[in-house]
Amino acid sequence: MTHQRKVNRAVGALAAGEAGPASRMGLGASIAAFSCFGCSFLAVPSPPSDPVERTRDAADHCTTSVFYPVMDTLGAGVGAVNMGVAASAGGGKVLWYSSEIDAEAALVLGAVQLALYGAGATYGFIQTSRCGTLRDEVAAAEKRGETPGITGESGWRRRPERQRDAPNAPSEAEVE
Repeated sequence: MTHQRKVNRAVGALAAGEAGPASRMGLGASIAAFSCFGCSFLAVPSPPSDPVERTRDAADHCTTSVFYPVMDTLGAGVGAVNMGVAASAGGGKVLWYSSEIDAEAALVLGAVQLALYGAGATYGFIQTSRCGTLRDEVAAAEKRGETPGITGESGWRRRPERQRDAPNAPSEAEVE
């Protein structure tokens, strides 16, 4: 049986629901990993570094979700496996996603895949961590009664005090 026929049978079995759960899971993982090449570069926004821009709004617009960095990590892992398969071929031919190519070329492609996905994953994990830090900073400043700014020791600006003697001002008990 030729390789193409084996692939066609496997795809047909998956489509008909006759394949085992491990085959379906492997196909699902492959599709998820290759659906976006370096997703983190596109889907994970970077929180601002400028203290003036580190506001509640900026904290709400960044993400702490690691979905895209994890997908990039899976893609990097597949690249590492591809490199291992190519290296074990001993200079012959290897099957690279249904195409037969030289092992040296497959090794280079695996390294490129590992590097690109790995860079995307690294970027994504760093940006989600920075977003978490920003959200913690904003929450702590709001708890202290401060708002973002560039004045003061902590880099935050105190909110104006309420006038307690004004009409309809809350009492001490209501404030706390």
